[in-house]
Amino acid sequence: MTPIITLQQLTFQAQQLLHYPDVQIAAKQVTFLQGASGSGKSTLLRLINATESPTSGQILYQAKKH
Repeated sequence: MTPIITLQQLTFQAQQLLHYPDVQIAAKQVTFLQGASGSGKSTLLRLINATESPTSGQILYQAKKH
């Protein structure tokens, strides 16, 4: 499956946000975030939603074809 979102080497304010440096999420794939309070779950969602910008790394979006 072609990923619709790819997260690569994301950091935010000098903190690595992902245990695995590269993550791909495919269409119709169920994905969940798990972690302790303050571990960056909400920050990661804000980065994916583009309401925050990563300090380094990339978020790649695949356009949906109709």
